[in-house]
This record gives sequence, structure tokens and C-alpha cells, in this order.
Amino acid sequence: MSLRKRYIIAVPQHVRLGSGLSLQDVVAGLPPQQLGRAGTTGTQVVEMSAVEADQLARANSDMLIEEDQPLTLLAPMPALGFEVGPDRGQEYRFAVRDAQTGAPVADATLFVKGTRATYRGRTGKDGSASVRVLDAAIEHVIVSPAANYWARVIAAPAPEQTTEVALTPLIARGGAAWERQWLGKTGEVAGGAGVKVALLDSGIAEHPDLAVAGGLNALDGARSNDYRSDEDGHGTHCAGLIGGRNAVNGVCGVAPEAELYAVKAFPGGRLSDLLEGLQWCIDNGMDVVNLSLAIERPSPLLALKLAEAAQAGITLVAAAGNGGDNQLSYPAASEGVLAVTAFGSMHAFPADSAHALRIAELRNDASSLFVPNFSNRGPQAAFIAPGVAIISSVPGGYAAWDGTSMACAFVSGLAALALAVHPEIRTGDARQGAHVRQLLAAAAIDLSLPSAIQGAGVPQAARPAARPAGWTDASGLAQQQQQRVAALISDLEGKQQEIRAMIAQLG
Repeated sequence: MSLRKRYIIAVPQHVRLGSGLSLQDVVAGLPPQQLGRAGTTGTQVVEMSAVEADQLARANSDMLIEEDQPLTLLAPMPALGFEVGPDRGQEYRFAVRDAQTGAPVADATLFVKGTRATYRGRTGKDGSASVRVLDAAIEHVIVSPAANYWARVIAAPAPEQTTEVALTPLIARGGAAWERQWLGKTGEVAGGAGVKVALLDSGIAEHPDLAVAGGLNALDGARSNDYRSDEDGHGTHCAGLIGGRNAVNGVCGVAPEAELYAVKAFPGGRLSDLLEGLQWCIDNGMDVVNLSLAIERPSPLLALKLAEAAQAGITLVAAAGNGGDNQLSYPAASEGVLAVTAFGSMHAFPADSAHALRIAELRNDASSLFVPNFSNRGPQAAFIAPGVAIISSVPGGYAAWDGTSMACAFVSGLAALALAVHPEIRTGDARQGAHVRQLLAAAAIDLSLPSAIQGAGVPQAARPAARPAGWTDASGLAQQQQQRVAALISDLEGKQQEIRAMIAQLG
């Protein structure tokens, strides 16, 4: 029997199938056990073989059929790693402690980098963990806490003995965080009030620094109102960078007054879930959508939905991807999307931190800036933003993460500020996103990097004075016309005075 996969079938709007049948007619002819989600976007998920999909496509040439490919959450690296059974390999034992108090640190993940693979383990309540490794030698160990400590990298320890690891507590600095100096004086402009920002992510957990206005669980079969659970912590972290509200000793987002909406598509999300989430954003009037996710290959259905969202006035912001590739991930590479790459600062983290592993050859020791080895690049790059050692909210506290996801969230926050400061650009159509891009690019800082890496540069908080030359929105045109009328009236009054003076002289 041929292997069956999930496929999405759809008919573009205003198209009638050549056979005269509707999508519902076609679906009705399929066995019930093959049918999956019937989407609100006019799509149907069907389980079938590649041969069956090809036959269906040949019979209905106007129908769009593509694999319901899995979504990848652009989460911080390293990867998950392997786990080896207790009767195999060499054992490495660890005891992880708080560097200040000596208290055990639970739920810290240890990544043991071997010569062939990476292995993992997790500390228990007593802070201890053991990792079994099949490789004859290891290169280093990354100790990654769940929250509230800096991750640390240590040299290869000796096997069959306990290695003590002390972790430095992490302190969230609110509006004084290092990356804020690169994003403009965000505190001097409106905080994003009245702007709706949706995060298509892993949900947003309860956190004292965050207020969530609403959302949707877009996962197939899930309860639609279960968008506050966040198993990965990724959506909660990105949400803090956009709309965190603790400016003193927590996380302070770029647009703390913006309305945050959680559209949950992880864990286990697929393209069909992404399409459902985007449709919800269109139907509920979102202004900005943050996309820190990827699919393996381009999707015609996704391209159509992104175009529909852009036409509805939504500014789409996507992470470039964390593979270190010379091409952007999708949807970042899609037309009309603001693709965001990442940079880091060597002054932003302790020297023995795991973040130091992100430093690559493209660096500037004078400014301490570097392009991390994970950031994808490509001609569609729109902007670059901070993406290394970024402290933000996670379930249970705060954590410092790396990724183009973090850079993407900053740009989403700046887009919300631009819309709040310039309400005249809210046209509700494709011009709105174009105006946002124009505003952010006009005041961007050039890092002297190739455009494939930095796009227009580091975007800045948009202020009225930051309008680019040649601005032609309706409000600007009206103001120019008023100024011209005022000048004409002033000129006319001046000439009238001259005429009166001449008549007086003649009198």
C-alpha cells in the first residue's frame, strides 16, 4: 500500500472546477476515513497517497493540491539531541548549582557535544543529571537552564565522575536592556496603543509582565480558546519583546501598550493550521502579524493567504531562519513579508556563556557587534535586529535566548509603534504595510553589511520627524495644500497692501 500523507485541497476564489463540480462535491466522493480538517479558509485536508493526489489534480486542473507540510518553530538552538539507554556508552555526571547561593538548579538541560552527535540530559530537583554518550570523546557541554540563569558552556569533563557547574543568575533589566539602544528612543513615542499584534506561535503563557487581549488555538482538533498554554515557551518569549510591560526589573517590550493576541500553532503545527491562523488574523482586524516559524518549501496556498492578509492592511513580519543558510526560510522569503535577520553584541553576555558559541567570522571588535552563525541571509532581507542573548519572559520567569525569532519580534513591535505614531497610514489595504516598511527603513541604521544580511539596516522607532522625503499619504497632501493656500492668501494680502499704498500716493 502506498504511503499516505496529509494534503490540502482548495479552489481559488471565483474559480469553478472544470468538471462543474464544487470542492464539496469532490470531497463527498472520498472515503470518510481520508478526510481531515475542513478549514474556514475554504480548504479541505485529505489523507491520500502521492498517486491519488496526482490523479485528483489531473481530474481537476483548477484545484490547488499541496502537501500539508509541518511547521518548524524557529526556537533557540541547540537541537534536541540524543538520549542513550542506561546500559550503553560512557556516563558523564553533573551537579548544577546557583553560583551565588549554591542551591540546586532543576530542569536545566545538558547538551553534550560529541564528535559524531549531541547527547542530552536534564537535572532533577537536586540539580544532578547524568548523560550517556556513545562517542569516544566530547568537545564541550552546554548547560541550558529553563529560566532565570545564564546558559553556560564548559570544556569537556572527565567521564565517570561528577562535574560541578555553577550558573550565574540572570537579571532582567526592563527598558535598560542592551538591545534597546539599537532600536531608537522607543520611550519617546506612543507605546503602540490601539494597534493589534498577533503572534502565530506556541501560545502565550500567563506572566506578570504580559497582558493578552485574546487569540485562537489554530491546531487541528484543539480547543479554540486554549491559546494561553505554551509548552515551548517560544511565544511567551517573543510576546515579551513586543509588548512586555515591566520597564524596571522585568521585560519591557518595544510597544508595551499594543494589544497582544496569541494564535497558537505549536507544538505539532502544520501548514493547514497556519492558514487557519492567518485567516483568523484577517477576520479579526490584526494590524501586525509576527511569524517566527518556517516551512520546508514554498507553498502556493500560503502565498495566496499572505497576499490576502497584506491586502487587508496587515504588516507581516517573519524570522529569516536559524540554519545559517544563504537563503531565507519561508514565509520570510515570501513577497510582501518583512524578513528579519539577526545580529549580536559581545558585551551582552558573560564570557563563559553559551551565547559565545554564536560568534562567527563576521564581527567588529571595535563595536563588539557580530553576525551570528545561525542567521540566514538572502536578497529578500528587509531588516536586521538584535537576536543574541535576548532576555525576555518565559513560563516561570525570564530567559536569554538566541534566534532570528527574537529579532523578528523587535521589528513587529517597531511596526506597531509606526502605526500608533502615524495613524494616517492606516489605509486598511496593501499600502499600509508598504508605509510601515518605508517609515522603518527611512530611519534605519546602516551596519555596513551586505544587503542580503542587513536589508535596510537596524530599524528605529518611527517618529513624525522620521518621515522620508517625498511622503505622499493623504494627510501629508492635505497639509501641503493648506500650506500652499495660506501662502497664496498671504501673497494676495501683500499685493493688496501695495495697491492701497500706490492709490494713497496718487491721491
